[in-house]
Amino acid sequence: MKEDREAPLLELRALHCTVAVDGQRFEVLRGVSLNLWQGEILGLVGESGSGKTFTMRSIIRMLPRNACMETEMLSFAGIDMQKLTEKSLRTLRGKDISMIFQDPMSSLNPLKRVGQHIMEVLLHHGYSDRRHVRQEALSLLQRVGIPAAATRMRQYPHELSGGMRQRVLIAMALACKPKLLIADEPTTGLDVTIQAQILALIRVLQQKDGMAVVLITHDLGVVASLCHRVAVMYGGLIVEIGPVDEIFDHPLHPYTQALLRSIPAIHRGRERQGRLITIEGQPPSIAHIPPGCPFAPRCTRAGADCTEVLPPLEEYLPDHSARCLRIKAEGL
Repeated sequence: MKEDREAPLLELRALHCTVAVDGQRFEVLRGVSLNLWQGEILGLVGESGSGKTFTMRSIIRMLPRNACMETEMLSFAGIDMQKLTEKSLRTLRGKDISMIFQDPMSSLNPLKRVGQHIMEVLLHHGYSDRRHVRQEALSLLQRVGIPAAATRMRQYPHELSGGMRQRVLIAMALACKPKLLIADEPTTGLDVTIQAQILALIRVLQQKDGMAVVLITHDLGVVASLCHRVAVMYGGLIVEIGPVDEIFDHPLHPYTQALLRSIPAIHRGRERQGRLITIEGQPPSIAHIPPGCPFAPRCTRAGADCTEVLPPLEEYLPDHSARCLRIKAEGL
């Protein structure tokens, strides 16, 4: 996934996004930059409200009406996405870039059968032979591990379990063999056994098709077992990004360190002993982003300069960058 090997599939530079609330505009994203390579799984982690989902929705331009975005660069597979018309974007979405949303019940039409959902995706993106489309939909359900797929094709979403509905969403997302799959908390609300099955399925499909995956999650254990790289977000910024092994073994940013201290198992079977350490305080709201580093009010290492200066995202180790004044000052 190195820059000297090949051009990134996705290049994002200085993404800013604001939302209008009661006549005021608030900044949700404050200069997010990242690259993603073909065949890579990138974990996007951080507490709720950090900007993870907004970043991915900005990339595919599926933002709420009160949102406005601007960026220096947004390139996908060599295409300048900022120059695409809405019609071209609709073609790109679902075909080359697909997104699995958090809640399968709200993402599926309760009045349509399961088979119809998948068939409509295929028909929308150029398939015309309905017999072939039906067979392809059946094949996709079988591919994502749904038993008795022919029977499930005729059922409605409410007749399926949560895990089955999530598999239907994955089948829809994979229908047109996308180059990039965005999975937004794909295992939310599922029991641990089904979670493991869904994540294993995503890994198998990614390896087979060579697609890139962005996994939005709160679960660092999932990131450790599934992802190649991880980007940690806080207050609308990426505060640390790098290879999974490097970040889990040598986290640089105090927020990343605090996240890792707050979970019972931090890395591939390595378990933390003793009492878990919580992160005191709450993440900042978009209406009250503090000056300087947004994590400073919760950081045990913050100095006076941290409340005044927003540090840049700097590379401290190969392919491992962080945004913190204390790294140089104290050698974190």
